[in-house]
Amino acid sequence: MFIIREIRITGITRLKVNIETGDIENIRNECARTYKVNKSKVKFVYDEKDDI
Repeated sequence: MFIIREIRITGITRLKVNIETGDIENIRNECARTYKVNKSKVKFVYDEKDDI
């Protein structure tokens, strides 16, 4: 499980968020589609959360 703190679209924007997800690639795909950029331009600042 991941807690995304910031989404960085290289050369476009930085978004402060608080998203908890198990599928980080799905979020990357959605961001790339929304901002019309390659997936390689989408970076995250995140923490890993241990599932108990």
